[in-house]
Amino acid sequence: MRAVPSVTRFEFFLMVYHLFLRHNMTYALVEDVLKLINCIFGCRILETSEYIFRKVFESKCKTYTHFYCPSCDMYLGEKSQFTNTSATCACGTECKVSKLVDNN
Repeated sequence: MRAVPSVTRFEFFLMVYHLFLRHNMTYALVEDVLKLINCIFGCRILETSEYIFRKVFESKCKTYTHFYCPSCDMYLGEKSQFTNTSATCACGTECKVSKLVDNN
């Protein structure tokens, strides 16, 4: 007996897209994750091609990087707002942009 997922196909794609952005995944890894999901459920739930994945998201979504203070989690702003190499949070923590990018 196969388990029937309680999430839609788009929600599966959205979860994989979140992983893709968060962990800087390659498209080869995305395809493998999509294949893994199909394998877990024992049937073809998702299209596994890079073309379909790009078609669903890249033409519709623009991503933005937002920074938060690593000490107090206060919102510091969007990456494009940073003109200097560092910013000082209201809590007094000196936040270097290069470290913030590495921690995303």
